[in-house]
Amino acid sequence: MQKFDPAIQDSDDSAVILHHSFSNETNKILCGTDCGSLALFDVNDGKCLTFGEKVHNYAIWYSSFGEDENIVYSASDDASFKKFDIRMGLEN
Repeated sequence: MQKFDPAIQDSDDSAVILHHSFSNETNKILCGTDCGSLALFDVNDGKCLTFGEKVHNYAIWYSSFGEDENIVYSASDDASFKKFDIRMGLEN
């Protein structure tokens, strides 16, 4: 399992969201970007909780919440499918 780092480490300020997934349980939105990063937003607060470092080499076309609110998945043009625990840091 990969770790999800809450620190903003992506220097590209012009990331485009290609896919999003909404969690009804936590009111959070998980987004995959064209630069290979994941972002997590809190709908209630209107804030970006995390914007991780580049976790894929290419664009993320799929992102989803997992079996509980702390597990997320992403899939990319780099032909990889990854699982993250957002309570932990992000490592490739």
